[in-house]
Amino acid sequence: MARAEFTDEFEETSSTLIFPQDMEEQFYPESIKFGIYERQGPSYSKLKENVTVIADNVTSVTIDGGGLKENIKENQNLIDTALGFVGPERPQSTKKREELIAAARASNKNLEEQRTEDVNELKSSGQVLLDDLTKLKKEKSVEHHIQSIYLNMPSSVVFNESVGWQGADLGVIGALANGAGGAAALENGLLSNAGSLLGGAALALGGGGIAGGIVGSVLGGGSLQSGIESTFKIKANPFKEQTFQGVEFRSFDFTFTLRARSQSDVNMIQNIITSFRTHSKPTFEKGTNGAVFAYPKEFRIEFLTIDDGAYETNEYIPEIKYCVCTTVNTNFTGTGWKSFEGGAPVDISLQLTFQETEIITGEDVMGNTEVGRYADSGRRF
Repeated sequence: MARAEFTDEFEETSSTLIFPQDMEEQFYPESIKFGIYERQGPSYSKLKENVTVIADNVTSVTIDGGGLKENIKENQNLIDTALGFVGPERPQSTKKREELIAAARASNKNLEEQRTEDVNELKSSGQVLLDDLTKLKKEKSVEHHIQSIYLNMPSSVVFNESVGWQGADLGVIGALANGAGGAAALENGLLSNAGSLLGGAALALGGGGIAGGIVGSVLGGGSLQSGIESTFKIKANPFKEQTFQGVEFRSFDFTFTLRARSQSDVNMIQNIITSFRTHSKPTFEKGTNGAVFAYPKEFRIEFLTIDDGAYETNEYIPEIKYCVCTTVNTNFTGTGWKSFEGGAPVDISLQLTFQETEIITGEDVMGNTEVGRYADSGRRF
């Protein structure tokens, strides 16, 4: 049989994992590929550096600035002493007094300038941080490819696409929107609020007294609104309509049965399971001493089919946007416990659940995506 050639890094990257391992030698009409990517967003170390600078400046302004305030207050006391001839050390002459006032004011001016410089430095470093964050936010994130895993097509490939709708009573607004006319809308509103109107009237006439007794006896003593509807055998049209609530993220479940036929297969299966388990979990951000998590990796899922002896994207299956892996379930006893010599399981069931990181709109389905990471890609999701 003709050998099926894989595209991109299949034969070039040592980190590529394939099972069955003879997939590229035997004729497997379809395959599913899991590309593992790290989204390289803003630099946390750069953020931490900027925040540290700001913290130092804040400390300078709040602590050192507090000392400046004390010095300014002390200088002001000297000025007040000189001007008012108070205190144990009175100036002996006008010249002496003027020199004292000039020195104190000069000192105050220097202190104020120093404080202003510290505050401006704080504002400047804050603006640098804001500019950096704004720039990073505008920059399109880059995906760094880590690894690819090729597996035979799972037995079930289901696209569950949920759109949120909820029934709502529109009442008078619904009557007007449906062209029922002003008279019908008014009648709907009167009947819908009849219980409240009569209840208010009863309270106005004496609450639980005679008026309340009359209303209660006429309507059977229950809820006023229910009593009106039951007595007259009528019900206000709620003009119920479906209101759009939003679009859910698509999720995908794949189950693979991995049966080893050799020690090489055992090693490959173990590497595949380890890779999914590792990259679906967070890691500690470097240099944070375990205080900050780095996001788990993202997955790009592609359905491949044979075309002229090479695997190409299967255009008959909708594409899938970048996903996060939310579940990795490994059953080491798929058909009961069986193992090779040394304890390696013979039959392993691997169940994976993924959820897309972006919602799917009508533009995505038609290949006219204008926003998000696939803008202008022409891909159909």
